[in-house]
Amino acid sequence: MIYMVECAFPHPEREQAWNAYYGGEKLDILLSVPGFISSQRFCAITDTPAPYLAIHSVRDAAVFERTSYRDVGGGTFGGWDDLVTNWDRNLF
Repeated sequence: MIYMVECAFPHPEREQAWNAYYGGEKLDILLSVPGFISSQRFCAITDTPAPYLAIHSVRDAAVFERTSYRDVGGGTFGGWDDLVTNWDRNLF
């Protein structure tokens, strides 16, 4: 299954730190969760309401119900939540 997360981060003065967190620590945390197989992160090259995209390959939808996902802050942005906008996610 593919788990897709889109969002915007409209704070250019903190964008470098945001990218370091999400592209490093956040992806490492998710990949430590049983059921997360791989993760990639992208940024759009054209202006769009949600330019950031993370694509995760997961074993099944049940991974999101497990304590191992919730215990590491799954479904949140690790303290950056108030700065993230246009957040949406889908499971395919």
